[in-house]
Amino acid sequence: GVDVEDMGARVVGTQPPPNGTRFAVLELAPGAQTIRYRTDTVGYVVILSGEVDFEVDNDMVTLKAGDSLVQRGTYHVR
Repeated sequence: GVDVEDMGARVVGTQPPPNGTRFAVLELAPGAQTIRYRTDTVGYVVILSGEVDFEVDNDMVTLKAGDSLVQRGTYHVR
């Protein structure tokens, strides 16, 4: 299509202050639509319950309750 949004240039939410952190809680429903994007910030993922297949760069990892993931500058799905 002609009107394709550049997700990498998209400003989403409030950016953290320099050397700061932004915290968010997400609930992912089974089969939820996801988008691939990249950020320049450090991302922390902690799985509270259930499990999720998390695609980072060219790898897929299954995270289960109690697992955590720390990433920076990788393409990932949310």
